Amino acid sequence: MLRIADNLQITNERISGAVEKREPGPIQDLVRLMEKFGAQAIDINPGPLKREPEKRMTFLVESVQNVTQLPIVLDTANPCGIWMGSSYLLIHITIITDGAFAGFFD
Repeated sequence: MLRIADNLQITNERISGAVEKREPGPIQDLVRLMEKFGAQAIDINPGPLKREPEKRMTFLVESVQNVTQLPIVLDTANPCGIWMGSSYLLIHITIITDGAFAGFFD
């Protein structure tokens, strides 16, 4: 069994504020804490990424990778976010949410 920490969510006000201001500190503090408590992978859940999906996902991935070597799970329904995020990952697991690519290849 793999323990995936899923606390890194855009619904967390500290995380959404950090993403909006491009401040990695709160994100990195949370990642360190999750790793300290036994996480074996970090789930990045930025929501649907309606605005600036490439920049936001890149910022999140880089912020996390700068403080941990754990695998990263990308958890978004936005195909651009998945694409950009996965291109920056060193070690990763990608979750494609139902319907994320609906109509993408049409």
